[in-house]
Amino acid sequence: MNDVLYDAVNEKDEVVGKATKAEIIKEGLYRRIVHVLIFDRSGRLLIVQRPSSDKAYPNQWTSSAMGHVELGEPFEEAAKRELKEELGISVNLNLVGKFPDISVRDNTEHRIIYGLFAGSIGGVELKPDSREAQSVKWESLDAIQEDIKSNPKSYAMPFQRNFNYYLQHK
Repeated sequence: MNDVLYDAVNEKDEVVGKATKAEIIKEGLYRRIVHVLIFDRSGRLLIVQRPSSDKAYPNQWTSSAMGHVELGEPFEEAAKRELKEELGISVNLNLVGKFPDISVRDNTEHRIIYGLFAGSIGGVELKPDSREAQSVKWESLDAIQEDIKSNPKSYAMPFQRNFNYYLQHK
């Protein structure tokens, strides 16, 4: 898995080469990641609790689906693939925005270009992959905002950034 190649991009999301995740981090380049927010007909957001076995953000709540954009893959295609893999659903998606972010985890700086998408479903059966989701639940945006204020460590930092971006740009 460590030798998987991704598009290495700059802060403007221009492809500058292809490299492994470790090489991208070492060179201070950006990699592409998608986050998908799925809403029900009532406007509640589906959030997913990461498995306790996950290396990054174990047991924390996060976006409905997320993952790396594969080499040469468009953002929207990656978002749809992740939804299918993680929740077993296909949904029409709208791009909320693409934006760069820099975070530090395990004393390593991660430079990310996020592609944030949103979609809605009704009456569709979810089939969460247990390797990706320990638990799922539907919550109102207000309830999530309040819970993040009260319990920020319960939510993965990338989700908090993407959620705030969504609130500002919806």
